Amino acid sequence: MNSNLTLDSLIAKIREEIDEIDLSGLAPDTEIRKIEGWTSLHGLIIMALVSTEYGFELSASQIQATHTVEDLYRTIKEKMA
Repeated sequence: MNSNLTLDSLIAKIREEIDEIDLSGLAPDTEIRKIEGWTSLHGLIIMALVSTEYGFELSASQIQATHTVEDLYRTIKEKMA
């Protein structure tokens, strides 16, 4: 379990895990579901990433409630606290 979560490290992990679409412009204010090529499968990949890297699960509703990368980061940080 990786407890050293920063916004930059989360962005790097997302880019690493989702390599079939262009995430070079991924930033804290990027609206996740507006990324060209983004599908619900990518949401599942994010859920698996959080489980593997941070040792807990995010629900589909928690993922659905996040709009930006920073929202996702805050949700993860809250669950880590």
